[in-house]
Amino acid sequence: MGKNDFCCAPSCSNNRKRNPNLKFYRIPKESKRRNAWLNRIRRQDFSPTDNTRLCSAHFVGGEKSDDPAHSAYNPSIFEFKKEIESRKTRTSQKTNKDDFVAIETLKPKRKRVSVSGESRGRPRKSFKSVDDHEIWGACLPIEHPLKEHDYCKSQVDPKSRELSDDILQELTSLQSKTKKKCWRGSEMALRDCQLGNKPGPSSKLPLEEELFMVAVRLRVGLTLPDLALRFGISEASVSKNFSAWINLLYFHLKDLCQMPDYEECGKANQFSSFPDLKVIVDCTEIFTQKPSSLKACKEVYSNYKSHTTFKFLVAINAHGAIVYVSRAWGGRTSDKHITASSAEFIATLKAGDELMADRGFDINEAMEEKGVKVTIPDFKGTGRSQLKKHEGKRSEKIAEARIHVERAIQRIKTFQILCKPIPLSMAHLAEQIFTVCAYLVNFQAPILRQ
Repeated sequence: MGKNDFCCAPSCSNNRKRNPNLKFYRIPKESKRRNAWLNRIRRQDFSPTDNTRLCSAHFVGGEKSDDPAHSAYNPSIFEFKKEIESRKTRTSQKTNKDDFVAIETLKPKRKRVSVSGESRGRPRKSFKSVDDHEIWGACLPIEHPLKEHDYCKSQVDPKSRELSDDILQELTSLQSKTKKKCWRGSEMALRDCQLGNKPGPSSKLPLEEELFMVAVRLRVGLTLPDLALRFGISEASVSKNFSAWINLLYFHLKDLCQMPDYEECGKANQFSSFPDLKVIVDCTEIFTQKPSSLKACKEVYSNYKSHTTFKFLVAINAHGAIVYVSRAWGGRTSDKHITASSAEFIATLKAGDELMADRGFDINEAMEEKGVKVTIPDFKGTGRSQLKKHEGKRSEKIAEARIHVERAIQRIKTFQILCKPIPLSMAHLAEQIFTVCAYLVNFQAPILRQ
């Protein structure tokens, strides 16, 4: 500790001899804190040494603190105001000088500049003063009067808001409405009339725009604030309309996409090797946010995906259409358990029908009671090194047929709302969202060509 310690801050003349009540601190050696001090001191070409000191007058409260969360951890009180004011003064003087030159250029006939004899400094320019009335006289009037335009007042043609079929299909995955007519009989028409209108509160949007908004959210995955801004309604209205529509579509699409009879449906040529084939099934998963509850997290955690997921059973018929989507299950649930618990699906199968699945579907026992044949690829097991020749050919044909249910699932996951983890706030709608996306695939171009 020296008696002649001086403060290194600019514009500060404190020293230990003249200011004994102040404390003088060394510049920290820790790099992050040292850089923070030097940046606040703001001295150019400054290289502090071990003898360099900074007085306590530059800290909040008059004393340095070693607590990083404290306001006195780094110096913050400095006098840079005079320098800034001097800069402003020089700048304003320069600006006024430039303005004065610009004014003089308005009177080109006057003698503007006179240069004095050379001196030790730079040559000085002297300007002749200009009166106010001469300045106003030099300003030319605007020749072209302002014109009032009406392009801001024109109304948008309602027809211009109609979307083309290509844009509609890109935003919603749906084709034109002329291709979406389906007669389901007089009984279903009467039932639709008895069900009434869409549930939920009334909205400022027409029903068509509400449905379009829901379809866009499913297909493009737009957020609530984005949709609220685009459609001119509140986020709460977007959320309520989405919940109401997704539940309505869930029940109606399930009725519309029921599994038809084998004789009515027919069969695609791709399944000619399996004359009794009725359905092909497979399971798929979508991500969801991790629950805070350990028990809930255990139920939805998938070892296969190494993430928390919802799991669904998807079935397509021999025509390539999605005819069944199970309820949402936790990611840890086995394929066998989901299939065996899908009583509604099993009830549609009849004796003699053939069901095709992957190796993981060990459901022979459950299907034998119904007389349903289960077709899965052969596997060599532990007692032999490879498959037999006829088993290999049979497995190849099964794989060629099973690829189409994977193609259907791939189409389902083109809906961007399923590409992100389902938030916990929407977990109660996960089953409805996935089911609606799955059945909307049936409104796209067919997966199989006849």
